[in-house]
Amino acid sequence: MDTVGRHFDGSTSLTFMVHGLTANKGDWIEVGGYTKGGELTRMLEDRQRSWIAGDLYGHGDWIAAEPGFNTEDISDDLWPSFIARSATGMVEILQKASDEFPYTSLDIVTYSLGAVVAAQAIGRG
Repeated sequence: MDTVGRHFDGSTSLTFMVHGLTANKGDWIEVGGYTKGGELTRMLEDRQRSWIAGDLYGHGDWIAAEPGFNTEDISDDLWPSFIARSATGMVEILQKASDEFPYTSLDIVTYSLGAVVAAQAIGRG
Protein backbone atom coordinates (compact mmCIF):
# COMPACT_ATOMS: atom_id res chain seq x y z
CA MET A 1 0.00 0.00 0.00
CA ASP A 2 1.53 3.30 -1.09
CA THR A 3 -0.21 6.28 0.51
CA VAL A 4 2.31 8.71 -0.96
CA GLY A 5 3.27 9.87 -4.43
CA ARG A 6 6.57 11.71 -4.59
CA HIS A 7 9.33 13.10 -6.73
CA PHE A 8 12.66 14.10 -5.17
CA ASP A 9 15.08 15.85 -7.46
CA GLY A 10 17.72 17.26 -5.16
CA SER A 11 16.29 20.76 -4.80
CA THR A 12 16.18 22.35 -1.36
CA SER A 13 12.44 23.10 -1.60
CA LEU A 14 9.63 20.62 -1.06
CA THR A 15 5.99 21.09 -2.05
CA PHE A 16 3.51 18.97 -0.07
CA MET A 17 0.05 18.55 -1.60
CA VAL A 18 -2.96 17.60 0.50
CA HIS A 19 -6.23 16.69 -1.21
CA GLY A 20 -9.78 17.37 -0.01
CA LEU A 21 -12.62 15.19 1.23
CA THR A 22 -13.52 12.16 -0.96
CA ALA A 23 -10.42 12.66 -3.15
CA ASN A 24 -6.97 11.03 -3.08
CA LYS A 25 -3.32 11.72 -3.88
CA GLY A 26 -3.97 10.79 -7.50
CA ASP A 27 -5.77 14.10 -7.99
CA TRP A 28 -2.37 15.78 -7.68
CA ILE A 29 -0.54 13.29 -9.88
CA GLU A 30 -2.92 12.38 -12.72
CA VAL A 31 -3.01 14.78 -15.65
CA GLY A 32 -6.52 16.11 -16.23
CA GLY A 33 -7.76 15.04 -12.80
CA TYR A 34 -10.18 17.04 -10.64
CA THR A 35 -7.54 19.48 -9.42
CA LYS A 36 -5.51 19.37 -12.65
CA GLY A 37 -2.76 18.36 -10.25
CA GLY A 38 -0.85 16.42 -12.89
CA GLU A 39 -0.10 19.70 -14.52
CA LEU A 40 1.11 21.08 -11.18
CA THR A 41 3.41 18.16 -10.49
CA ARG A 42 4.77 18.34 -14.04
CA MET A 43 5.44 22.07 -13.67
CA LEU A 44 7.21 21.48 -10.34
CA GLU A 45 9.39 18.81 -11.93
CA ASP A 46 10.14 21.09 -14.91
CA ARG A 47 11.38 23.66 -12.38
CA GLN A 48 13.40 21.00 -10.55
CA ARG A 49 11.28 21.16 -7.43
CA SER A 50 10.55 18.15 -5.27
CA TRP A 51 7.00 17.24 -4.27
CA ILE A 52 4.96 14.82 -2.19
CA ALA A 53 1.24 14.06 -2.42
CA GLY A 54 -0.26 12.05 0.44
CA ASP A 55 -3.61 10.39 1.08
CA LEU A 56 -5.81 11.45 3.97
CA TYR A 57 -6.91 8.75 6.41
CA GLY A 58 -9.50 6.46 4.82
CA HIS A 59 -8.86 7.88 1.34
CA GLY A 60 -7.04 6.41 -1.64
CA ASP A 61 -4.58 3.74 -0.52
CA TRP A 62 -4.87 4.55 3.21
CA ILE A 63 -7.60 2.14 4.25
CA ALA A 64 -9.60 3.10 7.35
CA ALA A 65 -9.54 0.66 10.25
CA GLU A 66 -13.18 1.29 11.16
CA PRO A 67 -15.73 -0.88 9.35
CA GLY A 68 -18.17 1.18 7.34
CA PHE A 69 -15.91 4.25 7.12
CA ASN A 70 -17.34 6.35 4.29
CA THR A 71 -15.40 9.33 2.93
CA GLU A 72 -18.61 10.86 1.60
CA ASP A 73 -20.30 10.81 4.99
CA ILE A 74 -17.86 10.65 7.90
CA SER A 75 -19.86 10.27 11.08
CA ASP A 76 -19.62 12.81 13.89
CA ASP A 77 -18.15 10.06 16.08
CA LEU A 78 -15.32 9.36 13.62
CA TRP A 79 -14.62 12.96 12.61
CA PRO A 80 -12.11 13.83 15.39
CA SER A 81 -10.21 10.58 14.81
CA PHE A 82 -10.20 11.15 11.06
CA ILE A 83 -8.70 14.64 11.43
CA ALA A 84 -6.16 13.50 14.05
CA ARG A 85 -5.02 10.44 12.07
CA SER A 86 -4.75 12.45 8.87
CA ALA A 87 -2.71 15.22 10.57
CA THR A 88 -0.44 12.68 12.29
CA GLY A 89 0.04 10.91 8.98
CA MET A 90 0.99 14.18 7.30
CA VAL A 91 3.59 14.91 9.98
CA GLU A 92 4.99 11.37 9.66
CA ILE A 93 5.23 11.69 5.86
CA LEU A 94 7.14 14.97 6.21
CA GLN A 95 9.44 13.56 8.90
CA LYS A 96 10.26 10.56 6.73
CA ALA A 97 10.86 12.85 3.76
CA SER A 98 13.27 14.97 5.78
CA ASP A 99 15.25 11.83 6.62
CA GLU A 100 15.55 10.94 2.92
CA PHE A 101 15.69 14.42 1.47
CA PRO A 102 17.10 17.34 3.49
CA TYR A 103 14.80 20.10 2.27
CA THR A 104 15.18 23.60 3.70
CA SER A 105 11.81 25.07 2.71
CA LEU A 106 8.31 23.64 2.60
CA ASP A 107 5.28 24.81 0.65
CA ILE A 108 1.87 23.30 1.32
CA VAL A 109 -0.75 23.26 -1.43
CA THR A 110 -4.23 22.16 -0.46
CA TYR A 111 -7.95 22.72 -0.88
CA SER A 112 -11.15 21.96 1.01
CA LEU A 113 -10.72 19.67 4.02
CA GLY A 114 -7.01 19.33 3.28
CA ALA A 115 -6.61 22.85 4.68
CA VAL A 116 -8.05 21.75 8.04
CA VAL A 117 -5.72 18.75 8.16
CA ALA A 118 -2.72 20.86 7.14
CA ALA A 119 -3.49 23.40 9.91
CA GLN A 120 -3.71 20.58 12.47
CA ALA A 121 -0.42 19.10 11.23
CA ILE A 122 1.34 22.47 11.39
CA GLY A 123 0.11 22.83 14.98
CA ARG A 124 1.71 19.47 15.83
CA GLY A 125 4.90 19.94 13.82
